[in-house]
Amino acid sequence: RSLSSTPQPTLRQPQQRPAPLAAWPSDAPPPTAFSALRTVAAVKPPRYVAVVGAVVIREPSAGTRKIQNPKTGRTYDVVMLTLVDHTGARVKAQLIGGKARECAKVLDGAGTGRVVIGLYGVMVQEKVPGKGSA
Repeated sequence: RSLSSTPQPTLRQPQQRPAPLAAWPSDAPPPTAFSALRTVAAVKPPRYVAVVGAVVIREPSAGTRKIQNPKTGRTYDVVMLTLVDHTGARVKAQLIGGKARECAKVLDGAGTGRVVIGLYGVMVQEKVPGKGSA
């Protein structure tokens, strides 16, 4: 047999994952599992944690939404996110002010497809009766 008649394996390039926009900050704690958040929420005083998940719902779909505090009259930029982890568990996150604007800018520039984000310095709250998740 000649070498030219030997079937050659087809080489496939491994799929390249996009590079993260930023490395995980050295001052951030390791991410907390979504399954542990209920336990963390029961701890007083409130603890701040880090979470990582894929964005499955974003409100508004672009930019931020303005809300006004009825007591103070101050207006804030808000972004509401629903994140899902590798188990399918979901968590809702509300970002306000500068953090909302910063998140919206990153998400608006991310294009289409699945976006995975990490948030740290997140205060965990239990579900508020009658108001959905907080």
